[in-house]
Amino acid sequence: MAYLWTFLVGVVFLASGLLKAVDAGSFIRHVFRYRVLPIRLLLPVALGLIGLECALGVALIAHAFPPWLVPGTIGLLLVFSGLTLWGTSSGRVADCGCYGGLLAVTPVHSVC
Repeated sequence: MAYLWTFLVGVVFLASGLLKAVDAGSFIRHVFRYRVLPIRLLLPVALGLIGLECALGVALIAHAFPPWLVPGTIGLLLVFSGLTLWGTSSGRVADCGCYGGLLAVTPVHSVC
């Protein structure tokens, strides 16, 4: 059963990362709206997050990862969920930006 769950989560991560990669400009603007990064770090961080998301997806799908990857991924999801809730409650962003603008996911749906 664990293989199925890591596979499914991996598919979501990979799909989300690829959608962001297709329209990276939209994701970069989304990250900018949070106003937490210096402008010089905006592009490398946004592109790094897209790459990280795709890499996590592939690793989870292939079930080829070190033991710390699943707990690390859960921790990353918790951090991003908190950031999404903070960003939407402060009015900086309207949605989570999870799927590169293809789907507008509300913060509640994003976190749940």
